Amino acid sequence: MTHFEFTVVGGGVIELSIAKFLSSENKKVLLLEKNNSFGQENSSRNSGVIHAGLYYVKNSLKEKLCIQGRHYLYKSIKDRGIKYDKCGKIIVASSLDEIQKLKFIKKNAERLGIELVELDKKNLKVMEPELNGSGGLFSRETGIVDVHQLMANFLIDVETNVGTIVFNTEFSEEFINQNSIDFIVNNQKNDVLKTQVLINCSGLNSHRVAKNIKNFQFKIPKIRYVKGN
Repeated sequence: MTHFEFTVVGGGVIELSIAKFLSSENKKVLLLEKNNSFGQENSSRNSGVIHAGLYYVKNSLKEKLCIQGRHYLYKSIKDRGIKYDKCGKIIVASSLDEIQKLKFIKKNAERLGIELVELDKKNLKVMEPELNGSGGLFSRETGIVDVHQLMANFLIDVETNVGTIVFNTEFSEEFINQNSIDFIVNNQKNDVLKTQVLINCSGLNSHRVAKNIKNFQFKIPKIRYVKGN
């Protein structure tokens, strides 16, 4: 097959979830992954947190999608028997000056209907003896999920929906034409594939993929590397 409606570049949790959704809508989907299996880069190194949605700007798309996604994800992983732990999260004020920040977070959570339990210094120590803080909040809605199991389920869904997933295949170049997007993989210039829509969500390689899109000018954001602990 050389003609697709949607082509997704990358094989992590985001890309697989996009391919799962599109293939469930009976779209002809191709997913390209340059490694020999799924989730070999960013998705194998994240902590699998299911966020409650406490910090985003009011009425923003991030807030809306985080909260909707949390409800959907808990239901989906429970129905499918994917390992998860709704363990909650402690938000800590490390000094008295930060107590005011906790009040702001709690007020925002109340607006969203998310319950946060206030913890004084004593209760904080009881809940987690290794913590030294002036106070805290406990979020019951936060949890963690087995990301590998989640991705494996998405992959099975894509294949069940007759989507196409190919590994060891790297996006090389793309040419935007009037009626289609032509592209090549693995630098095989004689083998041209066609798609109506190309979705570039290839993580830390996304800027490289974008630079290989020919005859179309757009601003490519600079990649900034951030390490979280």
